[in-house]
Amino acid sequence: MNRTPVRWRACWALAQITGVIVSSAFWIVLSASASEFASAVLLGGVVFVVAYRTRLVLWLAFGARCASVADRDAVLRAIVPVASLRGRNQPRVFVARGRRTVGWAVAVPRPGVLLVSESVLNALRAGKVSDAEVSAMVAHGFGQLPVLGSRTVLAVEIYCLPWTIARAVAGKVANRLARAPLMSFSWKLRPVVFGLGLLDAVQHGRWEAAIPLIVLAVLTYTTGPLDQAWTRKLDELGDHRVIDEGLSPVARMVLDPRFKADRRRADVPLEARQ
Repeated sequence: MNRTPVRWRACWALAQITGVIVSSAFWIVLSASASEFASAVLLGGVVFVVAYRTRLVLWLAFGARCASVADRDAVLRAIVPVASLRGRNQPRVFVARGRRTVGWAVAVPRPGVLLVSESVLNALRAGKVSDAEVSAMVAHGFGQLPVLGSRTVLAVEIYCLPWTIARAVAGKVANRLARAPLMSFSWKLRPVVFGLGLLDAVQHGRWEAAIPLIVLAVLTYTTGPLDQAWTRKLDELGDHRVIDEGLSPVARMVLDPRFKADRRRADVPLEARQ
C-alpha cells in the first residue's frame, strides 16, 4: 500500500532546540577553559559519526555481536510475516547486550542490520513472545530507520550529549523530590522568578543578562511539549511501517520502544493513532 511519507524533520529539529542551546553554552565554556580537550572530544564525535555503521562502533555503542546461527534462524523465522524482509532482503542479525539495551527492544541502525536485545531474544527462545509480536517490533524498528540511521541525527545527538546527561541527572533528582510540595510550588513560581530577574536586568540595562533569561524562561515551557511531540512522531514512523506490512491486526502487540520488552503499548488500532 502506498502511503504519504511521514514528515518528521521539522518536528525533530524543534525538539533539538533546548539541547543545542544548552550544549552550545557548555562547549563554548569548555573550549575557553580546555580547548585541547574540547577539540579532542568533538573530533572523537566526528569519528564516531563517520564510523557509526561499522561493526566496531556497533560493538562499542551497543555491545553488539553477531547472532549465533540458532539465534539468527529463530529471529528470521519469527519475522517471516514481514514481507519486505524476506529472501535477499533478510537483515543481518546482531544481539545487543546488557544495560545498553535499556529502553528499547529492537533497533535498526542501518539498512540491512537488525539489533535485537537479549531480553527479546530470551523471550523468543522461551516462547513468551509470538512471531507476530516480533514481526511487529521489527517492522516498527525499520519504520524508524530514516531517523535512527541518519548521520545528521546522530551528529546532533553527540553534540547535545551535555544536555542529555544534564537532563538525565535532573530527571532522577526530580523523581526523588517529586513528592515534596515545595518542589512543585517552586516550579510553579518560575514566572515570578524569571519576571523579577528580567525586571532587574532591564532596569540596570544589563541586556546580556536579560536575553538569556527570556530564552531560558521560554524553554521551560516549550521543551516538554516539543519532546513529547517528537516521541509521538517517531512512534508514527514505526506505526506506518507496521501498517504497510499488513500487521495492523496485531497492532496491540507492538512493543513501545521507550519501555522494557514486557510492557505493551495501549491496545489501540494503529489507524486510530494516525
